[in-house]
Amino acid sequence: MGNSCFAGIPKFVNKPNGLFSDVVEAPPDPILNTTTLFKKDTFKDKINLGVGAYRTAEGKPYILPVVKAAEKQLYNEIYYDQIDKEYSTIDGPPALKTVTQKLVFGDKCKAVAEERIASVQALSGTGALRVCGEFIKKHLQPASHTIWISDPTWGNHPTIFQKSGMTVKNYRYWDESTKGLDFKGTMT
Repeated sequence: MGNSCFAGIPKFVNKPNGLFSDVVEAPPDPILNTTTLFKKDTFKDKINLGVGAYRTAEGKPYILPVVKAAEKQLYNEIYYDQIDKEYSTIDGPPALKTVTQKLVFGDKCKAVAEERIASVQALSGTGALRVCGEFIKKHLQPASHTIWISDPTWGNHPTIFQKSGMTVKNYRYWDESTKGLDFKGTMT
């Protein structure tokens, strides 16, 4: 390497196959991989049982008219400079948090009116779970460091909380025989 642009780079970084050559690829998520397998399947009457989404008769994602209208409104607000594209506060836009609180807890919720509910905007469901797990581990008492997750659940959820340093336990909620809620399993 001598005087090249790589001089001074530690040997553990300068690997022949790249910095990440020792990283082992995780197995495909069983739910998300269903869509990959669906796309590869050549059977003409197949049905995608992966991530839930509305589909057209041709099997393409169906966009609800209300979603199209909201996207058009958002586009127009951006196009006509009616929307603030500046960085928001680290925990999310205050107006969004208030609207979300009212949506989740109701317009007449006393805790919302008294501003006793804390909200944080996070990137995606997975990102939100990781932020939540790390917050709980760092700021709450050890008695709060155990999380109960439904079985079945998304394949990445247990790992997200384990990597946050939490203990993960499972409860049953699905009764295969009735194709419904396993009330007894959920309560035990």
